[in-house]
Amino acid sequence: MRYHVIPAAQLTSDLIEVWSDLQRADPDLDSPYFRPEFAQVVASVRDTCEIAVLEEGGGPVGFLPYDRSKRNVGHPIAPDMTDFQGAIVQQGVDWDAEQLARDCGLSALYFDHLLVSQHPLRSYHLLEAPSPYLDLSEGFDAYKEKRAEKSASRLKTALRKARKMERELGPIRLEMFCDDPRIFQTMIEWKTKQYLRTRARNVLSESWRVELLERLLRERTDALRGVLSALYAGDRLTSVHMGMMSHGVLHYWFPAYDVELHKYSPGLVQLIRTAQVASELGITRVDLGKGPEPYKASLMSGATTVAEASVDLRPVARRLKRVWFRTEKFVRSSRLQTPVRFVVRNLRALTRIAQAGMSK
Repeated sequence: MRYHVIPAAQLTSDLIEVWSDLQRADPDLDSPYFRPEFAQVVASVRDTCEIAVLEEGGGPVGFLPYDRSKRNVGHPIAPDMTDFQGAIVQQGVDWDAEQLARDCGLSALYFDHLLVSQHPLRSYHLLEAPSPYLDLSEGFDAYKEKRAEKSASRLKTALRKARKMERELGPIRLEMFCDDPRIFQTMIEWKTKQYLRTRARNVLSESWRVELLERLLRERTDALRGVLSALYAGDRLTSVHMGMMSHGVLHYWFPAYDVELHKYSPGLVQLIRTAQVASELGITRVDLGKGPEPYKASLMSGATTVAEASVDLRPVARRLKRVWFRTEKFVRSSRLQTPVRFVVRNLRALTRIAQAGMSK
C-alpha cells in the first residue's frame, strides 16, 4: 500500500469518479459528509484541507480527507462541523493508519465522529457514542406507527403542538428548499443566541464556517445538495433548518427557532414536518448527529455508533490523551457524574483550546 497527499482543491475528475464509486458501493458511507463534493466545498473556504490518497496496484483504492494544522496534526475535515468521519476505501482493502500519517507528514490524526465500522482504526478508539437517525425507508407513516408502538411521547407532543400552533397562529407551511438569504441570516442569528443561552461553543463564530454553509446552499445535485428549510405558522416564521442531502440521506444539521414561540416547540414540529416531506421526496434516512438532546433519543429509529479516536505518533501525547479519556469515562459512569459534569465539560473545553494551541 502506498500513501500520498494532495490538496483537496487539486482533486481531478478521475479521482472524483473513483471516490464516488467507492462511496456509493459502501452503505456505511452514504452520508453527505463522505461525498467528494463536500470535500471540494470545504477546500473552497479552507486551504488547509487535504486528501490522503491510498494506492494499491498502481491505482487509487481509498481517500481520507482531513484538515492539517500548522503543527502537522490531521483534524477532521471542516473541524467541529462534521458529524461523520472516516476513510473512503474499497471494501476488503486493509490499510495502516500510522503509516498513512507518516507518509503524509502528519504527527497525529484526530477524529471525534469516526465510524466504528472502520476496522483499521478500531484500536485507536477512546470513546464511543450513538448518532441517532430516523428510518424513513418504509415511508413516514410507517415510521410514525413504529414510534407510536414504542410510546414515543415527543412524537405525540410534536403532533399535538403542531395542531395547537395552527389553531392559534395559522396554517403550518414548510418551505423545504428556501433561497431567501434573509432566512439563512435568521438561522445564523437564532443559532448564535442558542449557543449563548446554553453556554455551548459557538461553532459559527468563525467566518469560514458561515461561508461554508452559504456555498453548500449552491450545491444542487443528487450527489450533494444544501438544504435551507423554513417553517411558517400563518405568515410568521417559527423555525429554520440548514442541512445537506445526498442520494436519499438527509443530514439534519443546524436547526434554530424563535424562542418567543417555545411553548409550541417549533423546532420539534419542523423536524417532524421535514421528515414527512423528505419521505415524499425519496429520503430514506434522516441523520440527527450525536448529542445529548432528549428529542434525539425519543424520536430515533436507531443509531450509528461513532467514536472519538486518536492516531498519535508522539508517545507522550498519545499516553496523556488516553489517560484523560479513561478519567472522563470513569466519571461518566460513576455517581460523581452529576456534581462534576460542569467541571468535566469545562475541562474538555480547556483541553480543546490546549490542543488547538499545540496544533498551530
